[in-house]
Amino acid sequence: MPSVRDRIAVLIPQIGSYGRYQGHNYGLNTLEITFGPLTIYFSYKTCVAFQLSGYRKVVRRNEWGRTTGKHLTWIDGRKTRRERRDRVDEETFEKLWKEQVEPILTGTAHELLPDVPPEMRVKRVLDRTKQILKT
Repeated sequence: MPSVRDRIAVLIPQIGSYGRYQGHNYGLNTLEITFGPLTIYFSYKTCVAFQLSGYRKVVRRNEWGRTTGKHLTWIDGRKTRRERRDRVDEETFEKLWKEQVEPILTGTAHELLPDVPPEMRVKRVLDRTKQILKT
């Protein structure tokens, strides 16, 4: 059974920046949000990577531009073309999201959080985060 501390860690997101900008005002462009076992990475307002505990980090190929390319390198540390081969296209990214992340967000991953009611799981926090990002 998860401790109260573990359950709180799931319910309260940790929001930070993976960016290596000199100025603090660029932090919103490189958001990293962690909900317990799940970390989601954004470049501006676009989800470009995620990692669920026990799984490898999933990073999209750069389909946007130079700055997002820099953000992706900060996320996965891959600098050469050869190293970047593990990045996935949009279709694969969405498939892996549905397999790994959606069960947590929809409350069907009972084995991860057996004592936390579905309405208190990560989905509510993620919905609120989406609202914040829209503003």
